[in-house]
This record gives sequence, structure tokens and C-alpha cells, in this order.
Amino acid sequence: MESNPPTSTIAPIAPIADMTGVQVLDAVDAFLARFIAYPSDDARHAHTLWLAHTWRMKEWESTPRLAFMSPEKGSGKTRALEVSEHLVPGGVRVSQASTAYIVAKVSADPTPTLFYDEIDTVYGPRAKGNEDLRSVLNAGHRRGATVGRGTWDKGELGAKDYPAYCAVALAGLGKLPDTIADRAVVIPMKKRKPTERVDPWRERVNACQATELAECLESWMAKAEFCWPKNMPVQDRAADVWEALVMVADAAGGHWPARARHAAIVLTSNNGQASAGVQLLSDLRTVFGNVGKLRSADIVAALSKLPEWEHFHSNGTALTALDLSKLLKGYGVSSRDVLVGGKPYKGYTADDLRDAWDRYTPVMSAIPAIPAIVQVSNAQTIADTHKRNNE
Repeated sequence: MESNPPTSTIAPIAPIADMTGVQVLDAVDAFLARFIAYPSDDARHAHTLWLAHTWRMKEWESTPRLAFMSPEKGSGKTRALEVSEHLVPGGVRVSQASTAYIVAKVSADPTPTLFYDEIDTVYGPRAKGNEDLRSVLNAGHRRGATVGRGTWDKGELGAKDYPAYCAVALAGLGKLPDTIADRAVVIPMKKRKPTERVDPWRERVNACQATELAECLESWMAKAEFCWPKNMPVQDRAADVWEALVMVADAAGGHWPARARHAAIVLTSNNGQASAGVQLLSDLRTVFGNVGKLRSADIVAALSKLPEWEHFHSNGTALTALDLSKLLKGYGVSSRDVLVGGKPYKGYTADDLRDAWDRYTPVMSAIPAIPAIVQVSNAQTIADTHKRNNE
């Protein structure tokens, strides 16, 4: 016998046609919180905005891949996909599908929303013979993107371009390669603590509730007006990733513009996908603090206290001064003689690192404050609230 589930946090809502963008996004956000244990509120807000953006795919220049990744199984990744599938247009699970099927599906009208579980079998160490599938997933984030395929018709060799643009949510173990991570909102899922409780997901019951919420999303998104966002909190490729989600938030108004920008900054800076060199530069900024120069030995000692550098080598050994030199050389930074305590040592100066810091690990703009989340206890289903509001 199941124990009583946690109380739902879905706030009372109006009939679908009268719902505001804030009401719709709040309802979706609360629904997700019932079934999925997120690493942060920012992750849940990003998930909510991503689901909303799938209802107006022709509006965006690009669509971010949504990636639920974790180091271990049992972290809620598959559950996140299961819930999401009922909140988007044309949700399709394609984990076991062939590349030809996926290409044909994406070429169809209307464009589907794809869900690919165990994506580590495509991109990770276990990946074998998935080059065609990777090309489809990598290319399809940009509107108008196509994948080329050879054709053979009546003895003649030809070529055809197939549409590749569509929304894709992924789940898997480990980390994504840069080719896909740079185009993704990465949510680092974790195993739930004993104190973290979520409702059990029951397809026969909860899928109907999700479908009603999807109708709310569809109705509001159909009439929402979008503008190019001002004050994007991230730049360059990260701005491409977050642009559509910020536009959805701005259209909704209320607390959502601040939530979107807060999530963009936090998830972009903490997505765990930085290269070793960029991660090193970021950590060196912390190690140096306000100090102008440090010995190589002191830098290595400080870095070796961090997990990523304590076991830097495949055999489990820590980062060395030679490793430090090799990694920094690619960024135009070399060691020099520095005087510490009146004696010369090999080391580095903050001035020598400044250019690399500014280029590769710029200090993020101030994170905007977000309103406190007001949770309203309400175990009613959406259908119940519609009925009550119409009586």
C-alpha cells in the first residue's frame, strides 16, 4: 500500500481561455514539482519554459536541447521525460528508433517533439555506429536546418535534404560532448535524498492531468506575443540556447522574466560541461582571489583539493605542475619566475592570467533576484477547478 503522496502545489486556475501566461506557467511548474526531484528551482523553471516553447516552434531561430544528465542511475531522468511527453505537441519516444525513422518523423507536419532516453548510448563510451543519428541531433537545433541523404531511384543516384529542426529532450548518464552540450540546457539530476518526496507517477491517472495542462499551454502560447528579449543575461552561444525560453518568460510577464534570466545564468555557469582548460581557468580565478602571484606548487596543492583535479589522471593521480603548464599553454599563459618570500620560484601571476580569464571565464552579470515561490495547497485536478470556476 502506497503512503499518502505529498500535497499538490497546483494553484487554483481559471478556465483555459481566461488563463494568463503567469497562471499557465505557474500551473505547469507546480505540476512538474509534484513528480520530479530537481537539483534546483532554476532547473524546474527552465524545464517549464522549455515545454512552453515547443508549442510555437516556428517563432524561434533555434531550439535548445533539454538534457537531463546524471552520474548514476535512479536520478529521475526517465521520469522527467515521461512527464514531459504529455505536455508537448506530438511527443514521441525515439530511443529504440532507427535514424531513418527519426528523419522521416521530423520531416512530417506537424513537427514532433522527440524524447531520447539513454542518450549515452549515442554519445558516450558505449556509442557505436551512431554517426548518422548524432548528425541529426546536432544539426536540428537551428531553424531551417537539414540533413542530407543519398537517394537511389530507378538506377539513378541522387541527393535529398530532409528537415532536421525540432525540439528534443534527452536523458542519459555521464556528460554530453561539447557538440551537443553547447546547444543544450543541461539539468544535472541527482538521486533523491530520503527527505525529498515526490508523488508517484501513474500514467493512467496523471497523464490525463498533464494533457489538460498541455491544453492550457497550447491555448496561451497560440495567442502570446513575442519580442526579441532585452537584457539577455548570457552571451554568444549561450544566448542562442536561452533566447526562446527568455522570450516565453517575457511574454508571460510577472515573475517569469526574472526566473528565466536567473536560471540562464545559474545553469549556464554550472552546467558541468566546461572543458578541462576552461574549468582550470575558472578554478584559478578562485585560487588566486586577490593575490597577485603564486608558486606553481601552491597552485597545484590548492587545486588538488578539488575533486576534478584530485583525480585528474585516469589512474586516479592528481594534477601536476607539468599538467598545469600544458593546459595553460593553449591559452597563451606560461609560467615565469616569481618572488615569494624573497626567493625565486616557478609560478604564475594574475596579470598573465587576466586576458584568458576575461575571454573564457568572464564574471557573470549580477544574478537577478527572483520572487519567493508561493505554494498553494490544492489537491484538486485541473478539470475540477475548471468545473468549479464554471459553476
